[in-house]
Amino acid sequence: SGSSKYWDVNLEDIDVDLQGEHDFMLLIWILQNLLFLLILIMRLRRMRIKKACSLCD
Repeated sequence: SGSSKYWDVNLEDIDVDLQGEHDFMLLIWILQNLLFLLILIMRLRRMRIKKACSLCD
């Protein structure tokens, strides 16, 4: 019974680790998307400013 108890605990530990890794991957995915959107917005603003300046000339 001692060995089965050991295995039960081990499986729980693995499950917790996988859950933590999933949360970590989700966080990285969200950060990557936010960074991508931020760069996109900055580029669009820069393009708009360039267009506005060319109209001023």
